[in-house]
Amino acid sequence: MAFLGIFKRDDADTTATSSSLSQQQVIEVLKQCYPPNNPQSVYDLGLVSLVEVENGNVHIDLTVDRPKSPETKALVEKIDAQVRTLGGLEELTIDVHGKKNTQSTDLTEADIIDVIKTCYDPEIPVNIYELGLIYGIEILDGGVVDIKMTLTAPNCPAAQSLPEEVRYKISQLDGVQDVNVNIVWTPPWTPDLMSESARLELGIF
Repeated sequence: MAFLGIFKRDDADTTATSSSLSQQQVIEVLKQCYPPNNPQSVYDLGLVSLVEVENGNVHIDLTVDRPKSPETKALVEKIDAQVRTLGGLEELTIDVHGKKNTQSTDLTEADIIDVIKTCYDPEIPVNIYELGLIYGIEILDGGVVDIKMTLTAPNCPAAQSLPEEVRYKISQLDGVQDVNVNIVWTPPWTPDLMSESARLELGIF
């Protein structure tokens, strides 16, 4: 009968006895895996909710605030690389889950707009919201935010960096689990889409 080891946080001492790879070996590796800019390991932070070991096959469940963020992706890649150093490993699966909100959040469109107003086109001294680059903001269930935006031109120097800046800054708001930034070109941007304050700032009347 194949051994199936299942680790939960109240069962940390259980180890595999009929497999060359044990749960405890995996746990010890996780105790040495640290998220960026954090002195505590993923294990000590309570991000590891489950470890299964069966005949060299390892399954790890992580529970994090923002499961689809670049930071989480980088963390999963780090865990993957470190666990794969273990002898006897046949297959590794890492599943990532979002933390369940126990309290309702008060995330509003105004909160998102305030963040967007800190983003600037590098060639224009006016924030992108006042420039009229934001075509749509939608807050969906589960803390997902959808943004529709455009650029001043398809060959804009900030075509890569600006959408990522918007995505990252919104992702840092409380209650946000994921952010989708979609670039659209219809209707095309024109100076007519700028706010009155932006026109005054740029001297366009």
